[in-house]
Amino acid sequence: MENVSGVTHKTVRDFAKRHLGLGSGIRSDVLPALNRLGEKHRHEACIALAEKVDE
Repeated sequence: MENVSGVTHKTVRDFAKRHLGLGSGIRSDVLPALNRLGEKHRHEACIALAEKVDE
């Protein structure tokens, strides 16, 4: 992995291009910049409820 300068549409897209295979399945939180992952990958955005985090 690598550090990124921030979580923006551009940094997410560039990171995914370098590190993820096309069509990879990804789960993330609902941060809007992560929506870019759905352009070339199977992206599922989820809200993690505090009471379910340890399950």
